[in-house]
Amino acid sequence: EPPTEGRANHAVCKVLAGAFGVGRLDVKVVGGRTGRRKLIRIYGHPEALSQRLLELLGDPPARGSSA
Repeated sequence: EPPTEGRANHAVCKVLAGAFGVGRLDVKVVGGRTGRRKLIRIYGHPEALSQRLLELLGDPPARGSSA
């Protein structure tokens, strides 16, 4: 489905706000508004956001594993 009036950007911000536990207005698309690749800024406490990002990413596979 083609992008319409920024709905995809709004949806991305809404999902990320929920995932990071911040308000919808604390998430902004700052680059790539009309493209497939986005640059997102999330406002909040840097250490808390970094910790949450690590939680969302999960543990990296062990070095040398085939996972």
